Amino acid sequence: MGLTKNIGFAITEYQQIVLGAVCRQEKLRFECIFVRENIRLNPALCQSADTVVTLRDIPYSWRSLPEYKREYEDVVRPHFIGGNEYLLFAHSIEHPLIKLAVKTLPSICVELIEEGVGSYVSWGRGFSNGDIRTRMSVFMIATGLLLYGGYGRIPTQRLKGGWSLYPNCFPDYPVESRHIRKEIFRETLEGFAPPGERIMFPKNSVVFIQQPYVEMGILDEATYIAIHEQAMASLKRISEQENEVIWMLHPRTHCEEEKQRLSKMTIDSTNIKVLQPSQGIEQVALSNKGNEIVYLSFGSSALYTLSLLIDKPDRLFQLENMVLKKLLPVQQEVNRFYRELGVPLL
Repeated sequence: MGLTKNIGFAITEYQQIVLGAVCRQEKLRFECIFVRENIRLNPALCQSADTVVTLRDIPYSWRSLPEYKREYEDVVRPHFIGGNEYLLFAHSIEHPLIKLAVKTLPSICVELIEEGVGSYVSWGRGFSNGDIRTRMSVFMIATGLLLYGGYGRIPTQRLKGGWSLYPNCFPDYPVESRHIRKEIFRETLEGFAPPGERIMFPKNSVVFIQQPYVEMGILDEATYIAIHEQAMASLKRISEQENEVIWMLHPRTHCEEEKQRLSKMTIDSTNIKVLQPSQGIEQVALSNKGNEIVYLSFGSSALYTLSLLIDKPDRLFQLENMVLKKLLPVQQEVNRFYRELGVPLL
C-alpha cells in the first residue's frame, strides 16, 4: 500500500473550526478538504490542504440519495487515488457521502470530529421514541443507501478515534476519545473572523440563539411559532431593564421568512432586533466577551462551546419547552447534558 493521506469533510463552518483545531493541535496536512457551497471558508484550514473542493448543498433526505450518489461519483471519488491509504476526518459515519466512500474504498479509516450536541447524546435513542415521520425518514435514508452501495453499518475496525472538546463524546461508537485542547480551539475561533469583521453588541444585551427547525423540516411553521412565543416571553421578562434584545439567526435560516414568522406571534416583537451575522455565534461571543451578554437557546450546540469560551458561563441559559420535548424526545437528553455542564434551565 502507498502512503496514508488525510482527507477532511468539513461541511459546515463549525466543522471547519473543529477540524481546524485538530489540524493545528496535531500539525496535520490534508490531501483534500471537502466543504459545502455558500459557507465561509476557514483560511488557516484551507492553507493546510493541497486541494479544497466545494460540494453542493443537497437536502438530507432519502429523495436526495440519487443526487448524493452522483455527487460522490463526480466530485468526491476522483480525489481518492488507488494504491493509497486514507484517514478520513468527518462529523458522521451516517452521512451518505461518508458511507459511500467507506463502502467503495476499503483503504479508508475514519476519525470522527464532533459537531456539537449531536455528538454527545444518542440520537438513535431519541429517534426510536420519536414520531413516525422522523423514524421513517431515518430508516429510508439508511435503506436507500444500501441500494446505492453504502454500508448499513460501518465495520468497527475502520473507526479509529473521535475528536472533541468533551471526553467520551461519541457514546454509540467504539472509538477512542481524543481531546481538543481548549486553548487550541479558542485560537482557531479567533483566527476565523478577521478583526475588521467583528460584530459588537451593546453592553448587557440579551441574545436568543435561534435554531433552523423549519428549514431542516423538523417543525412546521405553525408549531415553530407556537414554541417560539415562549422564547419571546422569556426574552421580554429578562430584558425588563430595557436591554437590547437580539434574535440571532442560524446561517441556514431565511432572514425574511423568519421576520414574517416573528410578526405572526401574539407577543409583540417590535423591539427585537433580528440579526444574521456573517460569522458563527462563537466568534461573535469572543468579540463581545467583556460586554456582559446573556445567551439563551432551546438547546443549540453553541451553548456548549460558549460554556468553554466565555469568561462568565453563568450568563448562559437553556429554555425549557414541554411541547418541543414531546415532539423531539432527544431534547430531554440535550437538556440533561447541559444541566450537567452547569447551564441551567429557565
